[in-house]
Amino acid sequence: VYYVAQRLWAKSKADIKHTLQNFSVHNAECAVESDRQIVQRNIVALMKGSKRVSRQAPAHEALETFDRDVREHVSAQFRRIFGNFSFSYMEYLIFSLTGFAPTYVDTWSRLADGQTLRE
Repeated sequence: VYYVAQRLWAKSKADIKHTLQNFSVHNAECAVESDRQIVQRNIVALMKGSKRVSRQAPAHEALETFDRDVREHVSAQFRRIFGNFSFSYMEYLIFSLTGFAPTYVDTWSRLADGQTLRE
């Protein structure tokens, strides 16, 4: 169960990293599509208000700056917070095999002694 949960978490992390690294406000999901323009106007106001772009900058520049900030800064913070807190498939395979190794050795010993698996 632990291995399955860790693999699912690793996949989720990879999906989140991919989403952050390729983020674009234009492709972001809006719960209410008619709110998209309001959200984008608010992002433009935020970027101008925080002086990430000049007050005279066009909306597309503010949105591009926001996209870049998400891709660089949010993605970096995600990596910093969650790091590589998972294992590769090969590591899970090795953990599984070593965890069951005593059972395998016992089974092989019984078979070598001429016993069957049912004894």
